[in-house]
Amino acid sequence: MKPTTFGPTFVVVWALANLVHHANGTRGPLDLISILNVLAALWVIAAPHSAGRLCLLAGTQVLDAVWHLPFSPDHQLLAAFVNILILHRWLRARPSDSTDLVMAVAGGARVVLLIAYAAAALSKYNESFLDPARSCATWIATTASGGLIDRGDGAATGFLIVTLLAETSIPLLLLFPKTRRWGVIFGIGFHLLVCLSPAIGVADFSVTLWALFLLFAHPDDVSDAGGAVRSTLRRSAIVRDLSRVPAPILVGVTTTLIVLGDRTEGGSTVLILFSWIATIVTGAALLVSLVRTTLRNRSTTIRLSRLPAVSVVVCLAMLALVASPYLGFGTSSRFTMFSGLRTEGSGTNHLFLPSAHVIDSQNRWWIVERVDTRRPGEGRTTNASPVTARAGIPEVEIRRHLSDRDLGGTFVSPSGRKVIIKPGVDHPMRGGNRWLEERTQHYRPFVVTRVSDPAFCSN
Repeated sequence: MKPTTFGPTFVVVWALANLVHHANGTRGPLDLISILNVLAALWVIAAPHSAGRLCLLAGTQVLDAVWHLPFSPDHQLLAAFVNILILHRWLRARPSDSTDLVMAVAGGARVVLLIAYAAAALSKYNESFLDPARSCATWIATTASGGLIDRGDGAATGFLIVTLLAETSIPLLLLFPKTRRWGVIFGIGFHLLVCLSPAIGVADFSVTLWALFLLFAHPDDVSDAGGAVRSTLRRSAIVRDLSRVPAPILVGVTTTLIVLGDRTEGGSTVLILFSWIATIVTGAALLVSLVRTTLRNRSTTIRLSRLPAVSVVVCLAMLALVASPYLGFGTSSRFTMFSGLRTEGSGTNHLFLPSAHVIDSQNRWWIVERVDTRRPGEGRTTNASPVTARAGIPEVEIRRHLSDRDLGGTFVSPSGRKVIIKPGVDHPMRGGNRWLEERTQHYRPFVVTRVSDPAFCSN
């Protein structure tokens, strides 16, 4: 018998990930494409059984991710790869029920997640991440605790070790049949732990992962867990009252509130708070309900099935994306977040993965010493920290920002040559990038040995 709420449970969490992404308030005012994405996510939540609505959400999400390249974050690219599979399957078979559609693409989506998550874990096996004084893990521990944990404390080092072990273990637990169901629970629990502090903005990444983790659980477990959460929600008088409101009105009003809130300072804070609360509530509900159903059910473990040709192509594309930092094609939105991985210049700080630059964009980089602007308070090279930390940034990234003539700065080459570019004054580095570079290459600032603040962490 088909688990009737398997698809809807996945769909609701999948749509919520889109809402949390757009509500976290870190990417500026929502544009038209993002508003359409919000509308589609709410429309899907109103009828999670509909495969057609899921296809609509998949299409708007892929459009959103492509439109905002190269600044689409890791989780949005991960979602886009999975949504391409959803679109292809729906256009080919036109299923009416979301469970049929989700189960049809689950195999390819699982492999896509395994590739992305394994890459994120592998990127942390580098000298910077494993050094407590320089590691982004200890920076997260300090920031998340509001300074209660010092970066040099044993607790911060303990968080570093836990993070490395957890991120290494999760793809392995999901890979093997006997541990797969418990890998889902462990993965949700670990990323719930990471989200507990609102000071670390990883809610959107976590909710996206939770939806994909559900594809590794047995459909009966997911169906029972989703049913349990829905039964709990129905006991709420607020939920019962909202369910009586016609879906188009509810979707329209909610979208309007999100858009208006996004454009006001106080409203943006409310949206960020909503994003955090929704993430914690969703993660806790999934974790508790899945633990209960997994302990109660004796469902057989799911098997990773053979992939159709389109899934193989999408998986190979994901493999190329996660390999691109080591080939010189970019370091941001490549699943190396919070790793401290450096592949710029000669060599790499990774313990065992080599760096071979197919193109030379990573070979031309500068230390950002100062940022100047004719608009006070808007030094936007990347953010304030790379400037104060004297971090390195590839020239492609600097050119992107210097296309704004109101910006200028002082930059130092690896050999020590200093270049001063004044706002409004012509300079060869204002020439801009070629279209392909501008749309595909995005680089994080990185620590330069014996020059940068070693405590700097770039996410």
